[in-house]
Amino acid sequence: MEWDVDAADTPVVSWHPEVVRDLCDSPDEIATLLWLTLAQAGMLRTDGPSLSNFVLGLMLIPIHYLSAQEVHEAVDRLAARGYLRRMDSNDLNAVSVDLNVVQIVKRRELEPRLLMQWNAAKASWPGPPVPHPEN
Repeated sequence: MEWDVDAADTPVVSWHPEVVRDLCDSPDEIATLLWLTLAQAGMLRTDGPSLSNFVLGLMLIPIHYLSAQEVHEAVDRLAARGYLRRMDSNDLNAVSVDLNVVQIVKRRELEPRLLMQWNAAKASWPGPPVPHPEN
């Protein structure tokens, strides 16, 4: 998922497909995992890249409403699933997200074949259905 959909050299959030399916019913866990991944990649700085991907923004919404205790509980559940490792049970900075689960890569670092398929899929998508006014 592109961080900035209008930038050619945007960071891309690369998810393992099974992880997204596994966490789709756990918005607190997916928000926490994405937030930790962004922190690990250094993207949460005030001068970091601006987000323009609506889906990633939706995924991150719960992190703004979770208490510190709820974030710790989500981290514990993510660690139990094997998605991350905790070096210290009380320190969120001592967490390492498994790069096979989710990672941040530059769009230009993706394989050319994948980029071609991705661009072709985006170009062939007709967009959302346009509602027709009733007569």
